Amino acid sequence: MFGLGWFDRAQWQRLTEVVEDRAELDDTYEQWEQGANDAMRKFERQGQKVEKVHIDVQALVSWCKAKGLPINGKSRSEYVTTVLRERNGLSGRRLIKNAGLRSDTTYRRRRIRSGGIKMSQSYTAVIKQDGDWWIGWIEEVPGVNCQEHSREELLKTLRVTLAEALEMNRTDARDAAGKGYEELSIAV
Repeated sequence: MFGLGWFDRAQWQRLTEVVEDRAELDDTYEQWEQGANDAMRKFERQGQKVEKVHIDVQALVSWCKAKGLPINGKSRSEYVTTVLRERNGLSGRRLIKNAGLRSDTTYRRRRIRSGGIKMSQSYTAVIKQDGDWWIGWIEEVPGVNCQEHSREELLKTLRVTLAEALEMNRTDARDAAGKGYEELSIAV
């Protein structure tokens, strides 16, 4: 299941007044709504279940203050994950922080590219059994976390979610670069 932060027009307006990353948001509510709906349809076409998490901005602000977090895309993403987990508990559905997106509101003028990606990089899955469920995270990529009934299902879900997150991050980077960019492979 993907959690997607959702705003009505009034909450969107309030969000634009309190966030630290206003430049990262869409220019208008209509642009945000179109991008969010496009993302939702894309994931549903891929057979993923998307759950809207309606955001009350005052609750978000209070949550961020209580945790000492800035009000930005990363904290919005964490908030959506928290709300979704509380709503569903350990319901057996996989919970993915904002579908691997950097922020629940940063869809502006981006279109998520479909298709496979080459994965020659290894990543670290941090997994554990929690009661009857297996939960896991990808250590190197914030926002990729899942929950499944079995260890095998969890590993499969983490791979799919990681691939989607990496593809979306690639698209974001290329969109941000604009025209005339160069891609280089960098080893660490």
